[in-house]
Amino acid sequence: LSGCTSLESLPKNLAVGGSLYLDGCTSLKTQKIKKLKDGDYVPGRYLYADGILTHVKRRKAVNGITYYQGKIPNRNVVYDGKNYAHCKDFRTGIADLIFKSAKERGAEQYRQDPLDKPFTVPELATRYRVITGACQQGTQAFIDSFGDQIKERYTIREVIELTKGQYGAGRFAEFYGNDEEA
Repeated sequence: LSGCTSLESLPKNLAVGGSLYLDGCTSLKTQKIKKLKDGDYVPGRYLYADGILTHVKRRKAVNGITYYQGKIPNRNVVYDGKNYAHCKDFRTGIADLIFKSAKERGAEQYRQDPLDKPFTVPELATRYRVITGACQQGTQAFIDSFGDQIKERYTIREVIELTKGQYGAGRFAEFYGNDEEA
């Protein structure tokens, strides 16, 4: 919303799942904006989990799993009391919860990766998910956020920088011996 000189106010109870840039909004009156925390949920409105805001239509419990059905098709979340997983449907959400909670996902196979060797985006996404336990949909949403600016290849060092503040970024950096980068 940068440079929005005619905007005078923001909607009441505005929920933002990341950053809201209001530079240059000279007519905007100062308002208190709630900073969401992981697990914030307002029935019929939203769930903020793992740094992703999901607009929720309804919530239901199924065999100890909480399923948050998103207002946007294929944008749902499951929660097992410990981990959240963003998913297109309940079944893929359960698969991601199992993946997230696995003690051993095979990360050691990536331990010797050179930090400055370029890898394809799918190769890096797999490494990131295996090392951090990030869900498929959250990882894909992060990749998609680059739009046309995405490159074919990145180095691990670049990924460490790009993912700062994202789910699992500290774990990823630490895995590659860059815990001061997290």
